[in-house]
Amino acid sequence: MSSAANSYSSWTRSTLAGDSAVAAIVGTRITPYLRNRDDSFPSIVYSVPREEFETESTGEIVSRTAEVSVVCMARNYLDADELAAAVIDAIEPGSQGACTVSAARVTGLEREFQDAYDGSADLVYFTTVSITLIGTN
Repeated sequence: MSSAANSYSSWTRSTLAGDSAVAAIVGTRITPYLRNRDDSFPSIVYSVPREEFETESTGEIVSRTAEVSVVCMARNYLDADELAAAVIDAIEPGSQGACTVSAARVTGLEREFQDAYDGSADLVYFTTVSITLIGTN
C-alpha cells in the first residue's frame, strides 16, 4: 500500500475513533479491511479501495481523490443505521497527521444482512457508507 493510501486510511480511522458519537457506539472496535473475529457488535470496518491522483507535468501530485467504504455492523438494522448516521456526521474536512482532506462527500448507503459467522443464531446487519475524500498529502 502506498503511503498516500495509508494516509487516507489513517485519516479515516483517526476521524472515526476521535468522534465522541461514534466512539460511544463502537468503542475501539474500528478496524481496516476485516473485523476482528473476537470483537463484539456493533463495530466498524473501513477500507480505501480506490484513489486517483491529479499531477503536474513534473509528476508532482497536486491533489488526491479517494473512495472510502465504512461498513457499520450490528445485530439489528436499526443499530447499523444509527451507527452509519454517526459516521456520516463525523466525516468532515480536516487534517489528521500528514493528510489534509479539503472536501468530504457521502455518496451512498447500502444495506444488507448475513447469517452470523460467530456461531450465534442472530443475523448481522451491515449499513455501508460510501464516501469520497479530496485532499492533499
